[in-house]
Amino acid sequence: MPQYAEVILPLALPQNYTYRIPFDIAEDVAPGKRVIVQFGKRKLYTALVFSVHDNAPEGFQPKDIIEVEDKNPIVGPLQLKLWQWMADYYLCTMGEIMTAALPSGLKLESETVVLRNHLKKIEDSELNDNEFLIVEALTSQDALSIKEIGDITGFKNPLKLIHSLLGKRYIVLEEELKNGYRPVQKRLVRLADKYSGSGLSELFEELSRAPKQKDVLLSYFKLMGEASREDNDAPKPIVASKLLKAANSSDSSLKGLAEKGIFEIYYDQPEEDSKGGSTHDFYELNEHQQKAHSEIKQHFEDKDVCLLHGVTSSGKTEIYVRFIKEMLDQQKQVLYLVPEIALTTQLITRMRRYFGEHVLVFHSRFSDRERVETWLKLIENPETPYLVIGARSSLFLPFQNLGFVIVDEEHETSFKQFDPAPRYHARDTAILLASMSKAKVLLGSATPSIEAYTNALAGKFGLATMSKRHADLPMPEIQCVDLKRARNKKEMHGNFSHELVEEIKATLANKKQVILFQNRRGFSTMIQCQNCAHVNQCKNCDISLTYHKHIDMLRCHYCGYTRQVPSRCPACGSYEVKALGFGTEKLEDDLKLMIPEANIKRMDLDTTRKKNAYLNLITEFEDGEIDILIGTQMVTKGLDFENVALVGILNADSLLNFPDFRSHERAFQLMAQVAGRAGRKNQRGKVLIQTADPYHNIIRKVMDNAYDKMYEDERYERKNFKYPPYYRMVKLTLKHRDRQHLSNSAIALGKELRGVFGERILGPEFPLVARLRNFYQMEIILKFERSVSLNKAKESLLETINIFLSKNPDKKIQVIYDVDPM
Repeated sequence: MPQYAEVILPLALPQNYTYRIPFDIAEDVAPGKRVIVQFGKRKLYTALVFSVHDNAPEGFQPKDIIEVEDKNPIVGPLQLKLWQWMADYYLCTMGEIMTAALPSGLKLESETVVLRNHLKKIEDSELNDNEFLIVEALTSQDALSIKEIGDITGFKNPLKLIHSLLGKRYIVLEEELKNGYRPVQKRLVRLADKYSGSGLSELFEELSRAPKQKDVLLSYFKLMGEASREDNDAPKPIVASKLLKAANSSDSSLKGLAEKGIFEIYYDQPEEDSKGGSTHDFYELNEHQQKAHSEIKQHFEDKDVCLLHGVTSSGKTEIYVRFIKEMLDQQKQVLYLVPEIALTTQLITRMRRYFGEHVLVFHSRFSDRERVETWLKLIENPETPYLVIGARSSLFLPFQNLGFVIVDEEHETSFKQFDPAPRYHARDTAILLASMSKAKVLLGSATPSIEAYTNALAGKFGLATMSKRHADLPMPEIQCVDLKRARNKKEMHGNFSHELVEEIKATLANKKQVILFQNRRGFSTMIQCQNCAHVNQCKNCDISLTYHKHIDMLRCHYCGYTRQVPSRCPACGSYEVKALGFGTEKLEDDLKLMIPEANIKRMDLDTTRKKNAYLNLITEFEDGEIDILIGTQMVTKGLDFENVALVGILNADSLLNFPDFRSHERAFQLMAQVAGRAGRKNQRGKVLIQTADPYHNIIRKVMDNAYDKMYEDERYERKNFKYPPYYRMVKLTLKHRDRQHLSNSAIALGKELRGVFGERILGPEFPLVARLRNFYQMEIILKFERSVSLNKAKESLLETINIFLSKNPDKKIQVIYDVDPM
């Protein structure tokens, strides 16, 4: 009897497709294995077997599976079950989930572009004849498509050869070059062994004729002394750039000392290559940490999820470390989810010191080959107790022995996937994954989301709190600067109040560092004519263009459209064109004029596009090379710097006055989190908030660190106005290039939905930005009581929309589903 396989194709198809299994490969086909199939007239795809059965499809003749790629499944039954749940819950397709889940190297297709890896030397003994043909062809050509490789080898299906060459590292995919990742190596300095015990007086005498080199040597001993006083453990290595800055000297002096054999210059070991077991003793938990640790363990006796609510710098990571160690000792795997992997260099380094080769890192800045290697390592070593640190995509890794999941900074919106589908929330999906794996989940945050805190208070989650900072350090002193008063008294220096400028100067004089937070990048937010008030807008989107001074261009932050800065107003011809508003780039420019002696850098999307930019900035700031760091919300996410004494929030009003039911919650979280970067070791930090409304309810609560009061106010509002967590929400976004057709269709669909769901429907309405990338969009919000079955509601929703769309197939509008929108 012939057998059939239901396969998932990496495409947004409404259903899985059935293929016939040829008798000669029937024993090799199994769920979770990759197979090569033809879809359409000519295209070949790597599909994933979802199930195997003997039910012949009705109404069509299925095509044959061409080839089986794997000896063993690369996706386990747990992952397939999770994919199925995500497709049903988030109203997307299995193909979209497969595309998001698998690294590109595991889902080759006809249009994949292959390039030669020139770092790999050709070894004839490693290659068969066909593999050698491909490598030789790539030596003379820049790139080849899968079709071209098939023509060269005469193979109808060359994908197996491609997989083999990828494994042998002779080739790379085009995507790998785009996403290539290389860890930063610090240049470090140490005194030569022969001078470590004695002979220092003779050494200084020898350098009497080289005063610059003598200054470098003196600065070295001064830095070593400071490091010894500050750290009870072995002093940290001296970073070359920090040493040269302290000595106010050039690199030639350092090289001169190295040539004389006085200094040794070396580089630290890259994080990804660090091997070995645990190399660092665990810190003793203080009284508050020990109490929280005990509470969490107690909650885990009858609950699967626990929320750790600890103020910033209370030492939540050390509690995570204890649970990780306990799980690894039990030979269980641990998933540590972070909101932004590129900002967690400190975390990865710290975990590698504790757990060595048991730490795996998975994120999009690694090359595709590195991601594939991590994926296969988990498949081939299912019982090995790994700690996987990753962003939201690491949820899809093939865990087979998962025992514990940590979601750090669980409130972060970065855990929500916005575009493309699946539009899932990593926190909620992690809880489901853990439930399927019979694992425990620990959520951590200084400012928990309203949803998580409500679940904790209701008893659905456990709750442990830490209200004091590590070493009983006081919370930062938070002060407000009234911008209206400062402007009236002409006390502003551009966008900086007099108080903030003086505090920055005083902080730098004390050899401390400053973080400035402004949640807008670019130089100015718009270019406006002072005569007719015309604002230059994007031609593809209903949004004003932002001026970026470093490229002297206007740019759209939604679609990337750029244009030259006009010298005259295109509407009235006036030359009175002025830049209004300010972003991180303008703040950097202004500060460099006011404090020219300071080393000022900014951290935003513009300065962190290159593959090593995040790590370079964090490393430089951690080593004291940067005096002032200006950033967007990137600077609020999990950074731990010892020397930051001052944090400035430049424009709190832009966070508060946003048309979204979560705006006050997010404003509190952002301000409280960025304030928490100040004063994290042996000193109390200071925070200055610039606002035109210093008595705003949220500002006052940030100043008082009153999360509980903020929560009570938000809970009351959400309950009265029917918002999460008391109601479930589904957002429909309707798109079309024709505004009038979209409007008519959206209004008609709204009527159809009201006939089914009644007053649970809000809209349709145009959002704040009504046109993006030449597509107009309208939104319909559905609110469901907790007592309503969400699964049945979604079934009715899909049925209603499909019937509606089938009535007008000529000008079909695009419908995007977002369950639990952020």
